[in-house]
Amino acid sequence: MLDLLKERTKAILLLTSFFNKSEIKTFKLLTVNEYGYLAKWLHYYKYSPTDLLNSSSLERIFEQWDKSNSHTSVKEKVDFYRLDNTIKNITAERISLLVARGASMSLALEKWGNAGIWIMDRSDEYYPAIFKKSLQDRTPAIIFGIGNKVLLKDKAIGFVGSRDINDKDIIETERLVQIANNQGYSIVSGGAKGVDITAMSSSLKNEHHCIGVLTDNLFRNSASPLYRSHLKANNLVLISPFFPEGSFTPANAMERNKYVYLLSQKTVVVKSGIKGGTWSGATENIKKNWVPLLVVENDSSNYEGNQKLLSYPSKEKQIKPFPITSVFSSFDEVIEQKVELKELKEQPVQAGLFEETRKNNSTETSLDSIKDKYGIKTASSMLIKQSKIAEQEDTEIKSLDFYKESSLLNIFYRRIQKLIYESNNKSIGINELEAEFSEFQILGKLALSKWVNKLVSDKKLLKKGKIKTYYLPNA
Repeated sequence: MLDLLKERTKAILLLTSFFNKSEIKTFKLLTVNEYGYLAKWLHYYKYSPTDLLNSSSLERIFEQWDKSNSHTSVKEKVDFYRLDNTIKNITAERISLLVARGASMSLALEKWGNAGIWIMDRSDEYYPAIFKKSLQDRTPAIIFGIGNKVLLKDKAIGFVGSRDINDKDIIETERLVQIANNQGYSIVSGGAKGVDITAMSSSLKNEHHCIGVLTDNLFRNSASPLYRSHLKANNLVLISPFFPEGSFTPANAMERNKYVYLLSQKTVVVKSGIKGGTWSGATENIKKNWVPLLVVENDSSNYEGNQKLLSYPSKEKQIKPFPITSVFSSFDEVIEQKVELKELKEQPVQAGLFEETRKNNSTETSLDSIKDKYGIKTASSMLIKQSKIAEQEDTEIKSLDFYKESSLLNIFYRRIQKLIYESNNKSIGINELEAEFSEFQILGKLALSKWVNKLVSDKKLLKKGKIKTYYLPNA
């Protein structure tokens, strides 16, 4: 219930939220950056947002705030553009006006509570941790929501795209949603008409969970016939970082995009132009390296954004968009380019299993001499032939010594050893291996299975149970 909100949450609300539409022209709320810096500063000096509610402590805080040297250490901890202006704009007078709106807040909380709206700040257990990890001090101070907040912890596939779609787009969106649902994924989207609503409605019709990130009027949407039954069935959660009774603005729509991406494991672009919210959100995701981007292939002129995204220039370590064709059938097998490979502390190895960095004069231990069961002699030819690897099963492994110090199989084995030693159960499953070794998400599950089976046949690993779980012989 909203009347049980923590005092801390109420203090943050007073600083960052409107409570009725008449306030929009009267009060200047703290922006995301302004609150982010203020919260960092307060924490550094062991204050709480609730200390701003008391006039005497507010005065004491701003006596310290107004001393320029009080910001020296805190400024080093944030990376905001024009930070000095941000600091200058936060004044005692401005804060005093904002926190004096207690009566307006009480009326709004009662109204929103009757509509089923809940509120969480960044300390709430259900607040998405990925927001704090990825956005850091730019994380929304408050999230408003309605529905089952537990769903915010679901693994999800994001769907974004144009409001203007045709029957073919609808059919493709529904097909991809069905694939995602069949693989246990919820759907997250922005609640706009077009691709967003199609994806969300399709998932709900499939009796699967759905997360909607709204740009405007969460209060009105809480009573929408489109959502009401699903909210009651706990299959849906709608959230928004914006004033629950606010109107649509392009700026909020742009801001909303990042939350859809961050709440997903992968995000699908169904239809995009080269301008507008879908394009800006997709390119921001690529630049910020948030999640893998999957783009529906379409050569038509109305899909220029799709075509340009698939050839969008990206830096070496950024996630490159992955094309979805008509035969696409598995989100789990999509190339994952974001997985960062761990190194063994005892015996450091290069980040890439197939990175050609261990050349020497010995023909036995150089990568050029290693032949695996697919007939690949070098790392470069391995990458060229990677699409054919899954089809080649019959060639015998031919290598002088699989477990030489610099051999690929030995590097692979030592990394598995470390993972097992770090595991609470002293074992590792095939799904964990797939997630750990990004190379095999390129080469295919068959390649991973053959490498692991080689270790089992050589008694380097033991396999137990119908579900593939692996142990070390001496564990």
